[in-house]
Amino acid sequence: MRRLSRRMIAVLAAAVVVIVAAGMAIMLLHPWRTDGGGGGAAAGPPEIVVVRTSADPGEQQRLDDVTRLLTGLPGRFAAGDAEVLAGGVREEFPDVRGALPAGTVLIVDPATWRRTGAVASVAVSAQPPGTAASRFIVVVVFEDGAWRVLSTTPIKAAA
Repeated sequence: MRRLSRRMIAVLAAAVVVIVAAGMAIMLLHPWRTDGGGGGAAAGPPEIVVVRTSADPGEQQRLDDVTRLLTGLPGRFAAGDAEVLAGGVREEFPDVRGALPAGTVLIVDPATWRRTGAVASVAVSAQPPGTAASRFIVVVVFEDGAWRVLSTTPIKAAA
C-alpha cells in the first residue's frame, strides 16, 4: 500500500510547528486594539473566536478557491511548484517534486470547512494509484493574496 511520502508528512508537521509558534508569538507580543489599530490604549484579546463554515456568507468562494488549490497540488508538486506552500514551509522544503506519488488524486470534503480569520482547515482524502485513500486535515493560510498550504495532519482510521 502506497502512502504519502515521509518527507511530505515531515514538511507538513514542520509547517504546523512554525505556524503555531508564530501565532503564539504574535498573540503574546502584539496588543489587541479596539480602535481599529490607529492608536489609543490596548485592550484585551477578544472574548469570542468566530469559526466560519461553508454555510456562512462568502465562505463558499473561499472553499472553492482552496478546493482548486488542493486538487491541483499533485500537478503543481510534480512540476516543482513550492509557491503553493506557506512561506515558512516553502523555505524549509523548497523541493516538493516527490511529496505526492504520481497520479495521486486529492478529494476535498466541503462539509469539514472551518475558518477563523486568515487560517482555515478542511479534510482531504488522498488516493495514490492502486492504494486505499488516506484522510488528512489540511490547514491553509491566506498569505500574500492567496491561500497556501500550511500543514497536514493524518486522520487515523477508527479501529
